Amino acid sequence: MNYLVIDLEMCKVPKDYRNKNYKYASEIIQIGAVLLDERYRRRDEICLYVHPEHGVIDNFIANMTGIKNRQIKNAPKLRERLLELTEWIGDREYQVFAWSNSDFSQLSHEVRSKKLQDEKNPKALWPRKDGSIIRKFLERNTVLKKQSVFRRL
Repeated sequence: MNYLVIDLEMCKVPKDYRNKNYKYASEIIQIGAVLLDERYRRRDEICLYVHPEHGVIDNFIANMTGIKNRQIKNAPKLRERLLELTEWIGDREYQVFAWSNSDFSQLSHEVRSKKLQDEKNPKALWPRKDGSIIRKFLERNTVLKKQSVFRRL
């Protein structure tokens, strides 16, 4: 069994930039993940910058995350980055860890609001085989708060 530790960085979405399709206060700008083996040894890692469709990186976010506008300006949007993440993890068995439920909530909101569902089955979030990591991450009962298990790692 492998362990996948995911951390999302987000930027603010000003109220003026929100609309009926995207009403949330933040948007993903980076997906970071580390793959650990059964002994918690680092096997691989990935860092993916995401071009936000609604949000902006202000000085507060830039200082907190270290992410600059130039790093996301030409980056792919969320759909492409999620596909890249699923290709990276491949067919390995894994359990997902996230820093907190806020990462789960943010990804869930964006998948829904950006309509990243399968066109053939709009009620299913990312049901295709290449989206298994996204489904697993969005299933609330599989996400463990990294904070609660950090002492064991």
